[in-house]
Amino acid sequence: MPPSLRPLPAAFAAALACLCMQAHALDLTLRGFGNLNGATAFDEKAIAEALPPGYTVKAGKAGAAGGERAVYQVLEKGKRVITVEGNEGKVSGMAVESGSIAAPGGARVGASFSYVFPMAKAQCKPGQGEDSGTVICTGAQPAVRYQFAGKPAVPDGEMPGPKVLSKWRLRRILWLAQP
Repeated sequence: MPPSLRPLPAAFAAALACLCMQAHALDLTLRGFGNLNGATAFDEKAIAEALPPGYTVKAGKAGAAGGERAVYQVLEKGKRVITVEGNEGKVSGMAVESGSIAAPGGARVGASFSYVFPMAKAQCKPGQGEDSGTVICTGAQPAVRYQFAGKPAVPDGEMPGPKVLSKWRLRRILWLAQP
């Protein structure tokens, strides 16, 4: 029997199944990431307790000088993968900044616009302020938005043409807590 047709040893098959289930458990969903969602208190301890094993939390700041706001950074092996924002004491949103975490539907940071929206069924608008020079798109689910960036750059407040946008890459996956 050719090696490609031989059955997998039981231990290897079980380990592979565990890895597949584990990777799926670490994806962003419409409800949040792990147990981190809009009901989670916006404090370091609550965020850390809501995360799946293997992640740590660090307090940080985001925004321009004078308009800074508190955020929490979720780290995986010391590298930032998610930035968590809050409002009125609860988690209000997350920005996934790593390809190690998939959005609902499987899109990951680094994917092209044409991969994320193959039929171009997205509502897009130019990014503003801190997000200037990017495009933020919403698909079928308003809880998840996709931020794209690429070359050539476009002037602030303008959209790139469809051919250019189709090649731009997913920079961040934005999750918004739903009321």
